[in-house]
Amino acid sequence: MKQFFVHRKIEIIKVTFFSIILAAAIVGNSIILRIVVNATKVDNVQKYLFLSFDVFIFFLVEALVYYHQQSSIKILSLQLGYDVREQLAVRISKLPPYLLEEKKSEKYLTLLTTQNDLLIDSYFYKIFWGGYLLIQFIFAVLVSFAVNFLLSIFVVLLIVPQLIIPFIGKIKLENNKNLVLQNNENYMKEGQEFLEGEKIWKNFAQEKRFIAKFHDSNYRLLENQIHEKRFSYKIITLNDLFSNLLYFGIWVIGGYFIIIAHLTMGELVAFTQLVVAISFPMYSATSIITDFLGGRKVAQKFKNEIEFSENAEEIKKASQDIAAYLTDITVKFSNKTLFEHFSFKFEKSKRYLIIGESGHGKTTLFKLIFDEIKNEKGSVEIGTNIGYVPQQSYVFQGTLEQNITLFASEIDFEKLSQAIKISELTIKRDVQVGNNTLSGGEKQRLSLARALYADYDYLFIDELTSSLDQNSRQKIEENLLNIKVNFAYISHHYNQKLSSKFDEIIEL
Repeated sequence: MKQFFVHRKIEIIKVTFFSIILAAAIVGNSIILRIVVNATKVDNVQKYLFLSFDVFIFFLVEALVYYHQQSSIKILSLQLGYDVREQLAVRISKLPPYLLEEKKSEKYLTLLTTQNDLLIDSYFYKIFWGGYLLIQFIFAVLVSFAVNFLLSIFVVLLIVPQLIIPFIGKIKLENNKNLVLQNNENYMKEGQEFLEGEKIWKNFAQEKRFIAKFHDSNYRLLENQIHEKRFSYKIITLNDLFSNLLYFGIWVIGGYFIIIAHLTMGELVAFTQLVVAISFPMYSATSIITDFLGGRKVAQKFKNEIEFSENAEEIKKASQDIAAYLTDITVKFSNKTLFEHFSFKFEKSKRYLIIGESGHGKTTLFKLIFDEIKNEKGSVEIGTNIGYVPQQSYVFQGTLEQNITLFASEIDFEKLSQAIKISELTIKRDVQVGNNTLSGGEKQRLSLARALYADYDYLFIDELTSSLDQNSRQKIEENLLNIKVNFAYISHHYNQKLSSKFDEIIEL
């Protein structure tokens, strides 16, 4: 996380400046109280009124500093959260496609949303808030020694337990926090399975069994949450006890010093205000440490993801006239061998029809080329400027035009119209679409239009017409066969007429 703090060093300096000024102002309240109390002994109403006005101005300035300090801390925490999200997005963009299967996509989405919020509130914010309270504590202790050295010794003795308690309980607090986070992750997994598998357990009439399974996970989470909170509040209660002992102890000891004329009432009032400035950071230490420990664990997750380096082989480039070259490929899934010592060369000058029964590796072949799955053995060389039209494609929230051009700022409208025409899309370009608003067939047409608009030299098209009726399928296939770009085409619906339009037929 160090690089993020370095990047925001100007903002950190600003927060530190306001924290120092605010801490000085809070500690300065004790001096103000001392002056006000001493002024009541002077029989001069006018002077007292002028002093009251000065005090009002002081508190007004203090309020402005407080606003800037608090808002600066929160804004800086948000900015650091933004920087982490940006860096994680860059990291995700560099991941090989095979590392972004559905489950890992969900993990990254959690990191970019709820986990990032936790990082902001429990890590970044607690660092700066804790830093401010430390500054306030140091200032208050130093000023207390300046006001009355002997009384300050008593203060130091009384705050020692408050200093020790959070650090004695730190390991226990951290272990409890880790247990809660672990059980929360398990609960989320159980909850996801409970919801996603709902049709299965209902169809098998196993409602009681799965509700009991969910209950066990839910109850374990509750037990750990209660255990963590009980221990935290034990620490907080002890801190509260010693804070009260500190506050009332100062009045008892201070009263004695007044009796023996070693202290004035103004100095005692000022000292009690200093005690508040000293005890508040101590009282807050437990909750800050507890939240920070949880936040630090989340920060470590981000650090691991951002710094993670996949030892993937560099993608080999094929010669200019080759779209893809697979050499001695072996691929296995669950002990089933799809390809063993398979080699093939896709030439850009040819069109290929790929046929075969379901489960024989047609789609896998294309996924190998585009690094969506890993081969156990062999090598894959890919050509320049090749495109992929998968069976299922994602539709972004936006207009049809934005989805085809992928939100390009400059659009070639002639090329766009041609891509829409070849794909047989009937939706208007300015219509708002989304992943849940289009049918399977419309998504496939849109996917083809994207690839055509991108102006690739060669296309790999996977079962483009699987969700289309026969008439629509024949129209699109006829349009494809008339374009200048060559392609490899997977199809389950083929006949002699279609097969004759290809240079080679690959049967898997």
